[in-house]
Order: sequence, then structure tokens, then C-alpha cells
Amino acid sequence: MMRHDIPLPPPKILGRIIGISLHVAHAYVKWSDLHQAEVMEDGWEALGLPIYDEYGAEEEQVWITWSMILHASLLILAISNTLRMLTRTRIYDFQLRGEFSQPIASVNASFIPSPVKRGTFQSKQASDPTILSRLFRLFLMFGRWIAHAWRFLLHHPSSARSIEREDGPKIQRVEMWDPSQRELVLFQTYSPLHAMLWYIIQSNNWMIMCCIMAMTSFQLGIVVKSYSHLVKDRQIVDAEVLNEYQQRFVNPRLNVVKKDACVMTHEAEMIHYRDGR
Repeated sequence: MMRHDIPLPPPKILGRIIGISLHVAHAYVKWSDLHQAEVMEDGWEALGLPIYDEYGAEEEQVWITWSMILHASLLILAISNTLRMLTRTRIYDFQLRGEFSQPIASVNASFIPSPVKRGTFQSKQASDPTILSRLFRLFLMFGRWIAHAWRFLLHHPSSARSIEREDGPKIQRVEMWDPSQRELVLFQTYSPLHAMLWYIIQSNNWMIMCCIMAMTSFQLGIVVKSYSHLVKDRQIVDAEVLNEYQQRFVNPRLNVVKKDACVMTHEAEMIHYRDGR
């Protein structure tokens, strides 16, 4: 993304502002669409009669209108944010886990050539991928999830991943999902489901659709917030377990308390053989 020096609100507030703005824009587009349809139809289309303009000429039906273009644009924006959120990852290379060690139990783990073979350590912050690469990674991710769910339903353990036999050592890599707070909040506020619900809203069901959108945002927010707290609590518990283990077992064995014992003598009690005393 392009860097800028414009002061912005926190990511959570910014995502909420963008989502509410998209809702307002979509509501205005839908209201204009319904108002224009009511004015143009005026009850004649329901009777199967042709509609004439003020000059007496029969009006032609327009297939693509500006409201359809705006609906499609807002839906594309929601899908783009979802795609970016699902494909944002962080790469971790495990230098001490080679091809002969135990494979990492994760669907996002893979074997890669060692940096010794590549000649240099690759940067963890790669350039922003293109839209096609994000789509390919998203389809690949869905394929892995479907295969994992299928093995789970059939009670078949995951088969060991085959390692490509090439010259040189290999290490293991984990591509961890790492969405930003702004994208998560924007997905909760304005997702592709919200855009589709705005598209099917009519004058007789707008209250029900608005309730469904509010409940959808509420449920997504509760699930995301609860799972975020679960991840943080697990990190705290793991850190505290390691701290207690270090305080109770490691430190007492590394820093053993010892007592310095010595014998003190006076100079008058010492015998000097050279002086003959």
C-alpha cells in the first residue's frame, strides 16, 4: 500500500466509519432506485401495459442503469476487503526444523529450501500481491480447508506431506493468517452479505432486511471479539506456564544457593620454616 503522512483515526474506528459510510451510500442508492421505479411504473407495468413518456412514445427498457453500476461497485468493494482480509498472512521460517524432523501439524505448513541454499535470507515483508495472486491463494486456502474437513469427517488422518527431493537442505515454513483490525471491523460492518441484502431490499421488506443486517453484524462482532480474547488468553496462559516453570525449576538449578566456608588464622599462629621458628 502507498504510504502517507495523513493522520487517521485508530484502525477499529476507521473500519467502522468506512462501513457505516458504505451502508449510507448503499441506502441512498437503493432509495433512489425504488423511488425511480415507483415513479416510472405508476402501476401500469403490473397490468402488462406499455409505458409512454410525455411525448407519447413508448419508453424502452434499460438493462443497465447507474444504480446497478453502483450496486455492483459496492459489492466489489466488499468482496475486495474480504479477499484482502482472508489472504493477509505472515510468514515464519523454522530454521531448526528440517526435512528429517517432525512435520508441523498445520495445513499452512510447507517445506521450502533452506536460506543456505538460497544464498541469502529473504525478507519477511514481501511486496503486496496482485488481485490474481490473492484469488489463487484464496482458492488454494479453501481447497485445503475442504480437504481437511473431508478427512475429519471420514476419520482419516492427514497423510504425510511429500517432500520434493532436491539438492540442498530444507526447512519448514508456516504461513499464518494475520488480518488487520481495520479489515476485520469493516468486514463485520459491511460484508458481501450486507451488500447482497441491500440489493434485494424492497419497499415491503426493508425493516426485516435491516434487522437481518444488524443481527449479522452483531453476531460477527461477538464471534470475532470472543475469539480474539480466546487467543490473547491462550498467549497469557502459555507465557505464565513458561514463567512458572522457569522460576520453579530452571532458575533453582542454574543459580544454586551456595555457602562460602573458610578457616581464619592469625599471623602469630603461622610457622615460618625459613626463620627457624
